[in-house]
Amino acid sequence: MPRLATRREFFRFPYPVTTNAVLAIDGTNYKVAEISEGGLRIITGVGRFAVDSTLQGTLTLTMGLRCQVTGKVLRIDGDCFVVKLDAGPTCYDVIREQRHINKSFPDWKPQPV
Repeated sequence: MPRLATRREFFRFPYPVTTNAVLAIDGTNYKVAEISEGGLRIITGVGRFAVDSTLQGTLTLTMGLRCQVTGKVLRIDGDCFVVKLDAGPTCYDVIREQRHINKSFPDWKPQPV
């Protein structure tokens, strides 16, 4: 079996600086910097949620798709926090979102990590 260069369980898709998905929790909107079927990296609202707190809300992708998400705050990284999802977008939803962003921003390419 071939070995992967990274040990990530899910494909992560970062958003361009000019657009983001939005996570709505109790009437407050939070910008999403990265999305995967297993988690979200959220760049606004740091300090509002403690590590291990449970979140439930509606994720609106840039292509207009809305899905219910539930998860737990995994860690806080500087100016963002990471949520591990129990329920959220499917792999197909993430790929469709990537296609939509690539079509909307043809010159934008994610920066290598």
